[in-house]
Amino acid sequence: IKLYKKYDDVEQINLEELPDKFVIKANNGCGNVFICRGKKEFNLEECKKRLKRALKINFAKENFEYHYKYIKPCIVCEEYLDDKVNVAPVDYKFVCFDGKPNCILVCSDRANKLKLDYYDLNWNYLEYSKKEYRNEEQMERPSNLEEMIKVAEILSKGHKFVRVDLYDVNNKVYFGEMTFTPAAGTI
Repeated sequence: IKLYKKYDDVEQINLEELPDKFVIKANNGCGNVFICRGKKEFNLEECKKRLKRALKINFAKENFEYHYKYIKPCIVCEEYLDDKVNVAPVDYKFVCFDGKPNCILVCSDRANKLKLDYYDLNWNYLEYSKKEYRNEEQMERPSNLEEMIKVAEILSKGHKFVRVDLYDVNNKVYFGEMTFTPAAGTI
């Protein structure tokens, strides 16, 4: 995903230097992601207020994810991935052990009511999620599933456990992030 800007302070954010659509977020934890689908409608002041609070959170202490202790909090602004269907594209989270993808957590419908569905690498549904988080219908198999499995395998190599987050948008695979302790190590 293309990085547009990195900011150390919310006051550095300048909408004039950004494209009309972008995603802006803090790097020191989870959440605090703001999607701008048009600068005219974007509430920059609310975004700054919430990001300022997010930068002060000590995620290492609050969630026992100690690797965050070594990350300098900042704000990143990156490309908005527009799949022409969802506000936020479907997120494919590959759960990997010893460099081998094991299963895929599919996060969808983030703008309304988050759905969490698990699939094996052959796209068979796995009943791991609570019923209230499941989609009513099976998700469509991503067009680049085999490529995403290979990317997850390459990126997870050398790690006992890591979750590799990828997107399949407009027939192209995008790398999101690697997470070593998802949900504070509970999943």
